Formats: sequence, structure tokens, C-alpha cells
Amino acid sequence: MEFGIFNLMGSRDPAKPTAEVFAEVAEQTRLADELGYAIAWFAEHHFSNYCLCASPLMMVAHCAPITKQIRLGTAVVVLPLYNPARLAAEIATADALSNGRLMLGIGAGYQPYEFERFGVDIKDNLEMTEEFCDILDRAFSQDFFSYNGKHYWIPETHIPARPVQKPLPVYVAGHTEAMFRTAARHGYRVLSSGRVGRAALLAEQYQVIKDAFARRAAARTDPPRSVDRRRRDRGRETGRRDPRDASGPYVLFVQGRCHPAQGGDALDGADDRRGKAARRAVPRASRPPGRGVNER
Repeated sequence: MEFGIFNLMGSRDPAKPTAEVFAEVAEQTRLADELGYAIAWFAEHHFSNYCLCASPLMMVAHCAPITKQIRLGTAVVVLPLYNPARLAAEIATADALSNGRLMLGIGAGYQPYEFERFGVDIKDNLEMTEEFCDILDRAFSQDFFSYNGKHYWIPETHIPARPVQKPLPVYVAGHTEAMFRTAARHGYRVLSSGRVGRAALLAEQYQVIKDAFARRAAARTDPPRSVDRRRRDRGRETGRRDPRDASGPYVLFVQGRCHPAQGGDALDGADDRRGKAARRAVPRASRPPGRGVNER
């Protein structure tokens, strides 16, 4: 059995400086590395004290030089809130700075409150995520690439920074069949949770994932999957396993809870309810006219 840690980086005490929160997370990650933990995950949220970290890739880069063996993961990078060309370069940079220890967790996002403040329509998040995955695949497999989609357009482009890992281990977070299909199409792992329904739900989700991989003629006979407890069952009897190995065990992942008054619990939808209340009270900001070079 292998263990990992998940760093939400919430602000429970208004008097506690942000720098102190990040320093404690870095020290915890350093200690976890010394104790032989397999992975440290870093969250991403915006505009509330539920999570102070706006960029888990920055935490990966920060913790890389103070650790030696522990893998460093993003849980998760919310793809629709990023510029694809820039994010591809930052992902490659983070993997290089950690000497190939990055575990890239990605997701479509789910909090309307965050999407509104980035000027992104949450109704498009699944389509944007699918296109984003296509872009990342091209960016990391081709010297020059281009993309012409519904939501993104990128002319012939070269990303000079390259990941150390080939292929880069990618985990898709989600609880829907659409996200499972996305993972299967791209050969990614699935990062899921049994917070509702527990074992019965996980068994149901696992069958859906297997079906998705089978329909896409995935090479793996046992689709990789991440579930909610952040421990590894079915681990090898000896030695530390490379998490990129699709033969098992599964990476297990847990999300902490907090009091709604301190930022809400993203797992039970408190943030979404608070976001809806805020939309009724504050006029929605209009999106700036025109489109960026990589967004249509």
C-alpha cells in the first residue's frame, strides 16, 4: 500500500498570512518525501478562502527543489480557465523543473462563481476541455502544431519547452460519462470520487470507464482509475511503483471538507449555491469585445 497527501491550502484563519499557508504546505510536502509518501497533490480554486492556490503548477515548481522522490500532482488544473498555448509550455516547464515527477491532473471545472469571473461560459466547459486535450496531445507530440476548433484556434506553433516524461501521465477528474470518454479517447487515467454512493457508485463508475475504454479500443485491459481515499490498494509487495504504470494499483485521492462559512465544501455544492446567490446580487460583467489569438 502506498500513501499520498492532498493540499487544499484553505484559509481558516483570516489573520494567517498567505505566505505562511504556502510555507506549511511546502514543509509538509518535504516531510512527506522524507517519509516515503508516493505523491503530493495540489488543488486549484479561485476567489474564495476555500483554497488559496490559484496555480497548482506553481506549487509543483516550488516544491520540486526541496524534494527528491515524491511525485508532484495538480488536482486539478481547470483547463477552460487557461490559455492553451501558455499552459502547454508551463506544464512542460513544471515537469522539467521536477525532473519528470509531474502528475498532471486536469478537469473541466464546475463552479459557476469561478467561470463568471474569468469571463468563460461554464456551459461550454466540456467542449472546451475536449479541445484542450487535443491541443495538449499535439503540443507534446509534435515539433510544430496547429489547431482549428470551435473554441480555440492556434496557428502553426512551436513549444520549445518539452516534458521529461514521455508520455506525460495525465489524469482526468470527473464523475460523468462524458469525462470518462474523454479519458479513454486520449489514453488518460480517470480521477474520480466515491463521496456519494461510496463503493456501489465506484463499482458503477468503474464499469462505465471499462466500457468507454473498450469502445475506444484502448490498449489497456485494466483501465487506470483514481478513486477517493488517497491510499493505494492492490499495491505491489515490494518497491515503489511508477504511477504511470497502467497495470495497477490505482491512485486514490481524497478531498477535505470545511465549514461553509470558511469557503464552502466544493464536494457538496456549497460553492455553487453561493455563486448563484452572488449572481443575483451582482450584475454579470460583460465579456470584452474581440477574441484572443487562441480563442474563438
